[in-house]
Amino acid sequence: DRVGHLYNPYGPNSWDPAVEGAGSGWGFFEPTMKFVEFMLDREETERLETSVFFSQRGIDSLLSTTSYTAETLPDFVSPTTRDNDTNTSNVRSIFSSGKHYLPTNQLIPGRTAYGSNKHYIVFRYAETLLMYAEALLQGANGSAISADEAVNLVRLRAGMEPLSGVTLDQVVDEKYAELAMEWGKRFFDMVRLERYDELSYGGRTFTADKAFVTYHQDQIDEFPILGEIAN
Repeated sequence: DRVGHLYNPYGPNSWDPAVEGAGSGWGFFEPTMKFVEFMLDREETERLETSVFFSQRGIDSLLSTTSYTAETLPDFVSPTTRDNDTNTSNVRSIFSSGKHYLPTNQLIPGRTAYGSNKHYIVFRYAETLLMYAEALLQGANGSAISADEAVNLVRLRAGMEPLSGVTLDQVVDEKYAELAMEWGKRFFDMVRLERYDELSYGGRTFTADKAFVTYHQDQIDEFPILGEIAN
């Protein structure tokens, strides 16, 4: 009776939902430990809670691999959300995406699929503001508002203190905090800015040649224009 986005890949592979019968996810999409540490170090609250659906396994890993302790972690770093859904994921992922989580008490009665009834994020006003701020700092002209004002509009909504004299690095960090778990935003920012070291962590090594997927030769043979475009 509807057309909607499939949210199963983003959710925990197992959970204890507040609403009995609500379906779990598949555990294929998760925030990184690097992101969680970044947000904790910035003393983020609202954006961290809404970006990450914690599991106890993830919290235990956080405690064993970082300087944070059970006493220094914020109360919301818990496998149980404020809506009483509990992430019990034990394979594949240690965290789940909070951006794709819909509290089960918001499901339409009779619909049990993970994330059913949730709007899918494509593009947000916050991203427009941060793109505008970055453009100004990269030399563009604009008179609507300043880069500081654009960034602080985003920070104000997230409960963060305003910044003054915003730098490009601060805008990039702000985009990281604000747009986390929204498909590809961070990756393409780092590729565009050639900050490949940011994509090399946790045993991963990223180099410029990995920025784009090449066309297969059989595709170029069939459609020669692809070779011209690639070159």
